Amino acid sequence: GTSSAGQSQDWSHLLSGAGAGFLTTVLLHPLDLIKTRMHVQEAGGRRLPYYSNVLQAFRVIVRVEGARGLYQGVGPNIFGSTVSWALYMFGYNQLKADLT
Repeated sequence: GTSSAGQSQDWSHLLSGAGAGFLTTVLLHPLDLIKTRMHVQEAGGRRLPYYSNVLQAFRVIVRVEGARGLYQGVGPNIFGSTVSWALYMFGYNQLKADLT
C-alpha cells in the first residue's frame, strides 16, 4: 500500500503544479492577449485598434477597455493551465518515484 506520507507528497506535487499553472497564467495572460491581437492585426483584422508595439498595446487596452481588458478570455486558459500543470507535476513525480 501507499503510506500516508507518500499520499501527502502526491497531493503536494499536484497542488504545487496547479498553483504554478494558475499563477503563470494570471501573470502572463496580458502578454499572450497582446501577442494574439498583434497577430490578428497582421492578418488584416480591422475590428481592433492598431498596435505599434507591446507597450503601446498595453496602454491602449487599459485606456479603452480598462485593466479587465487585459484578461479577456482568461478563464479557459486558467482552467487548462492549472489542470495540465497539476497533472504534469503529479505524473512526473509518480514516474520518478516508480523508476527509483
